[in-house]
Amino acid sequence: MSAIKPGIHVDLILNSDYQSSNSRMFKATVYDVLDRKIIISQCVPPLTDGHLGKTFVVTYCVREGGQTERYGCLAKVTNFTQDYEIASREQVETLVLERKSEPEQMNVRLSFRIRPTLDSSLSLHYRGSKLNLIDISLGGAQFSYDAVPSPKPNDTIRLKLKIDQNAFEVDARVVRSWLSSLAGWNRKINCVAVSFPTGNRNMERLLSNKIMMIERQRLAEGKMRR
Repeated sequence: MSAIKPGIHVDLILNSDYQSSNSRMFKATVYDVLDRKIIISQCVPPLTDGHLGKTFVVTYCVREGGQTERYGCLAKVTNFTQDYEIASREQVETLVLERKSEPEQMNVRLSFRIRPTLDSSLSLHYRGSKLNLIDISLGGAQFSYDAVPSPKPNDTIRLKLKIDQNAFEVDARVVRSWLSSLAGWNRKINCVAVSFPTGNRNMERLLSNKIMMIERQRLAEGKMRR
């Protein structure tokens, strides 16, 4: 377990939105940690009184064994202060969070879904065909499948996940399937959501790094809301 410490940068996402590809990310810096109380800077973009009492997923990256690992925990916004004195003796606005869970490495429960870019070298394949990825996370993926029959919920299907030059066979479980209309077309396509099994640490590490790379790239290009 890697605890939150003063000076690190954190990302906050509303817990209720964390599995959404449209999650809004708020960025802040940790000023102090007092047991389960975490004092952070006002976020960018700023949180408002409407966020009081809301629970967020708080994520951050640390270096472990020469690698960057992402950790996360749940925390509730309990207070705003206007006169917190930082090291420069400047008084700044801060947010007070109450940690509701222990920090843990990002896993299925704390998975951030993202839509891969065309040049991300990340793809998913089924029965030899490349799938149209809607979004992907450490915990699973959603994709469209232009063939029949479509996999059914609780089916286990063998997928191939390609990350750069690495390929992994994944026995994924179908969580749900549905029909979606194509814009401008008078037909529907099959959409499928699957969950990935846990335990392949090499695949999870490479996929986590790839997701963070895509996240940073899209933020830099202004394609994700900050």
